[in-house]
Amino acid sequence: MADTPAWLQKAVEHLGTAEIDGRADNPVIMQFYKDCGHQAIEHEETAWCAAFVGSCLKRCGKPLPLPVDWNLMARSYLKYGVPLSKPRPGCIAIWPRGKPPSGHVGFVVSVDEVKGTVRTIEGNVSNRVKYGNHKISDALGYRWPPEGNGKTAIVTNTTVTTNAHVPATAKTTVAEVVAVSRKAKTLSRFKAALHSIWLSLGIGSFLEWLGFARSTMDQVGQFVQQHAIVLIITGAILTVITIKYVLALMREDVTQGRYTPSGEKTA
Repeated sequence: MADTPAWLQKAVEHLGTAEIDGRADNPVIMQFYKDCGHQAIEHEETAWCAAFVGSCLKRCGKPLPLPVDWNLMARSYLKYGVPLSKPRPGCIAIWPRGKPPSGHVGFVVSVDEVKGTVRTIEGNVSNRVKYGNHKISDALGYRWPPEGNGKTAIVTNTTVTTNAHVPATAKTTVAEVVAVSRKAKTLSRFKAALHSIWLSLGIGSFLEWLGFARSTMDQVGQFVQQHAIVLIITGAILTVITIKYVLALMREDVTQGRYTPSGEKTA
C-alpha cells in the first residue's frame, strides 16, 4: 500500500468500526466528530459519514471544508479540493441521498472502468464503516484533497483559500430544514395541527350554515364566548413556547451537523 494515499490507509484501518446498540456510544465514532471540530455532539446518532471522511483527512494533515458547521454535511465536499473528471483511488466521492442538502460521502478504493463501477469505503453505512460498490455515474462528483497544513479550508477548482472570510449564507426555506432535520419536523407538525383546527372550524361553520350540526356549533360558540380571554391567552402562550422550543431544536440541529444552511444549491 506504498502508493495508497495516507487518508485512504487511515480509512481502511477503521474498517468494521460500528455503532454500539443501546445508549452507549462508540468512542472511535465520537472521536470522528471531535476531529472535525464538533466536540458538542454527545451521541453517534448524528449522521457521521462526513465525520469519518473528515477525520481521516484531518489526521493526515489535510484541511477540512469551511465553515466548521458545514463539514458534517456530505455535500460540503462538492466544493472541496480539486475536481476530477473521473474517479481514482483515494479520491472523495459524493452521492445524493434524498433531496438537497442531504447526501453521502466516502473514499474510492479502486476503479473498474470496464464495468463502470467504483469500490469504496464509507462510514455510517448500516451503522458501520464498510466497503461498497457504486456505478461511476451515480456520484454527484469526485474530488481530490488539497494540499494543506491541517487548517480548515474550502477549495473551489484548483484555488486553495485557507482561513478565508466566508460570506453570510443565504436564507433557506423551512422545507429545506425539515428535509434533513429530525427535530425541525416538530414545527411542521405544529403547523399541520393548526391547519387541522382551522379546517374543522371552517367545516363546522359551513355545516351550520346549511342547517346541520347547529346545536353542536351553538354549544361551541357559547363555550368560546364564555372563555374567550382564557382561550386566547392559553393559545398565545402555547404558541410562543412551541416556537421557542422548535427554534432551539433547529439551532441544535445546525450545531450537531444534522442541518447546515447552504447559501447555494449543490445539486
